[in-house]
Amino acid sequence: MKKVAFIGQQCAGKTTAAMVVQSNIEHHMKFAWPLYSINQILGVHKHRGFMQEQADLIKKHFGRKFFIDAFAGEMNFQNIVTSREDKLVLVNDDCRLQLEFDYLKNHGWQTVYIEASEEIRRERAKTLGLEFIADHNSETEVPSLKSQCDLVIVNEGALEEFKETVKRLV
Repeated sequence: MKKVAFIGQQCAGKTTAAMVVQSNIEHHMKFAWPLYSINQILGVHKHRGFMQEQADLIKKHFGRKFFIDAFAGEMNFQNIVTSREDKLVLVNDDCRLQLEFDYLKNHGWQTVYIEASEEIRRERAKTLGLEFIADHNSETEVPSLKSQCDLVIVNEGALEEFKETVKRLV
């Protein structure tokens, strides 16, 4: 089983990279899946600021490892139900903190850092209608993970060029 985590700041291209390999993905896993579930229960679209505030509250009341423990439980379930050893099976695109990174590395995940300038990321967020929040710890800690990753991809060119790079490297 192959496990790949795409790491980078907001709008660097992590989810796009995950979608590039989508045809081989058995399960797309997120540390923040409990937050996505809260949004779904409330009937609201993903709102970065809301999710960051909720994550801070959850970690304050239930511990810094809450999301890692939830992710680990989901990963254990996926390991049980997955039988295609020759395919890319698990993909993560929301690793943002050292604790999350350490968990992934300790469990055999390949880590790919995706980099883009803040100017380009802000423009992508604007185009996608997303709130751009650069000063939350879920964004500010990400660059420190770059030197620890197995691969680095610079995503500042054309979309098709990026997709081809992801296909070649992963």
